[in-house]
Amino acid sequence: MFSPRSPYAVGKAASFWAVANYREAYGLFVCNGLLFNHESPLRPARYVTQKIVRGAVDIVAGRASTLELGMLHIARDWGWAPEYVDAMARMLDREMPEDLVIATGETHTLEDFVAAAFACVGDPSAG
Repeated sequence: MFSPRSPYAVGKAASFWAVANYREAYGLFVCNGLLFNHESPLRPARYVTQKIVRGAVDIVAGRASTLELGMLHIARDWGWAPEYVDAMARMLDREMPEDLVIATGETHTLEDFVAAAFACVGDPSAG
């Protein structure tokens, strides 16, 4: 099922199996939510989405002239964090505990994200 390739992924897989074990061994009502990327203004600046938003704001305001990014063709399923929190709460309201994937079902490239960020901050050259 899982083939983790980083310490972060190993931790995620371990927590998934710990939840499954407690549910099966002790009959606890516990669920795993496998959440795709979920974004909010609370994201730290080190995340690419915040880097893009802050970069777009700074460029439009004249505080910067460039935004350096890596591969713009990568694609991700980005969702809105408050909706993911709602999905997690709904998981706990179900009659039976279940492991569920939480995602939008849509993928967008990093280039799409950049264009949307610049369009939101009023850059006339966006889009």
